[in-house]
Amino acid sequence: MFQHFSSSPRKLWITTLASAAACCGMALAQNFSMQVANPNPLGLGGLMPVDEVFDLDLGGAIKGDIDYGIGMETTYNSNLNLSETDENDDVSLVVNPWLRYDTDPEGGARFSIVANYRPSMIGFLENSEYNRFNQNGDIVFRFEGAKTLVELFARYQQLSGSDYLTGDFIEGSLFTTGVRVSRQVAPRTNVFGGVSAAMSDYQSSLDQGAEVYSGYLGALWSKSERLRLGGSLRYSMTQSDNSGDRNAIALLLEARYLLGDRTRVSVSLGPEFADTDGAGSAVNLSADAEAVYMINERWSWRMLLRSATVPSPNEANTMVSDLSVQTSLQRRMLRGMLGGGLEYRYATYDDGGLAAVERDNEATTGVFIEYRRPLGSERLAFESRARYSFNDGVSDWEQFQLSLGLQVSF
Repeated sequence: MFQHFSSSPRKLWITTLASAAACCGMALAQNFSMQVANPNPLGLGGLMPVDEVFDLDLGGAIKGDIDYGIGMETTYNSNLNLSETDENDDVSLVVNPWLRYDTDPEGGARFSIVANYRPSMIGFLENSEYNRFNQNGDIVFRFEGAKTLVELFARYQQLSGSDYLTGDFIEGSLFTTGVRVSRQVAPRTNVFGGVSAAMSDYQSSLDQGAEVYSGYLGALWSKSERLRLGGSLRYSMTQSDNSGDRNAIALLLEARYLLGDRTRVSVSLGPEFADTDGAGSAVNLSADAEAVYMINERWSWRMLLRSATVPSPNEANTMVSDLSVQTSLQRRMLRGMLGGGLEYRYATYDDGGLAAVERDNEATTGVFIEYRRPLGSERLAFESRARYSFNDGVSDWEQFQLSLGLQVSF
């Protein structure tokens, strides 16, 4: 539920190829079970800067710009099934062709469309039963008037990989759609609202998906050119064959801070009052915060804070409240980027006293480092990532992942 805070809003809302890449293949598989609770997966209206993409000029043959390319990545995973003992390691190869279409690359049009399509072909050296062809795509329809902005979106993802919430290798799909509206009602006041629906599904019959329907309404007041303050009210309804229905109302403090191109902060924070079938009432923290600080021309720092509550995919009558924090530091070099950071996730399980044995909470810690640089032409790039994670809970597992890849833009 981010609002515009810039004289160039178009640069802030477009779904970039970089973000599309992160949500395809296996990049976000560890977080798949929690994504169904995100009402705005494309980050529409966000404050954070986006990466540049390559534009292909077709000489007017097709109105708008089309960008396309292909990526290839090989990954070693030391523990595919997140097992405490008898770890199952393997090497995978992912091939990701991608296509992006934008009807208004220069900005300024009252109506525009941005669409991304990125299938993933995944093959494993030893575990061929996990080989899969995944479909991934999203589309945004945008109408901008003098005082009103309307955005309709839809996203479909198929993901494969180790999922920390199920504690195993998963294959599943997620569909999210919604509409977001904001209107300037006074020189210093902006109101916003929207609705969304998300549906997740798992290929395994042992795991159950969920449906989450959300609606929100709020306002922001410009205290200054740099700071906006306000609040919002959000209602969400969660349905699952595993855990029944959950209804929740969140009262959120909204704050946006922007200082030139150096500092951007967005915060949505407050209590969430929930009632779940069989588990009674509960109060949780709802948090969605992001901060970026450009230390200088070379260094930048980013922080993310997210919370979500979803039905457990593999345990009956159990809701999972997840809180995740990530901090990272990046350094731009003459050619390329080097970065690294830490991530911590803490999941609590609430069964309403229905389970014979109380489930332990889970704490997952990860440290990662990544390196990217162009090779020769700016259209060819090398990427590498290394990540070590360990979990403390029902299963005390460890996992190491090393990825090497190439991205080509035509």
